[in-house]
Amino acid sequence: MSWDAYVENLKAQGIVKANVSGLDGNPWARGDGSIQEVQEMVNAIQTPDFEESMGVTYDGERFVIIKVDRTDRVLYAACGLKNLCACLTRRCIVVGTAEEPRKASIPVQKMTDYLLEFEQVGMHTKRAD
Repeated sequence: MSWDAYVENLKAQGIVKANVSGLDGNPWARGDGSIQEVQEMVNAIQTPDFEESMGVTYDGERFVIIKVDRTDRVLYAACGLKNLCACLTRRCIVVGTAEEPRKASIPVQKMTDYLLEFEQVGMHTKRAD
């Protein structure tokens, strides 16, 4: 399966905008958002002293950070009724937005769990650690 298929799979589940990128922000699939925006989300999740009150930008829209769970490596944010979920694996970040409150988290987290399973068994070799 190509990385573009992962983005299409998210969109088929109601995700409006999606992205799968390396932890450096470089896209693995055609998706929304810029390299800098994705890097900002990675930093928000990985960096304990990240200034959460600044929010994050995705595809040109500013989202208020609702919660960052650094243990589970996930970020939740909102922009009006739109919501964003970003999750990290060891090698990539999966980002998705939805138009309805709390609709982005389940598809994005399921996709991340799926990718984590492959990383644990060593089957995902897109990028080396």
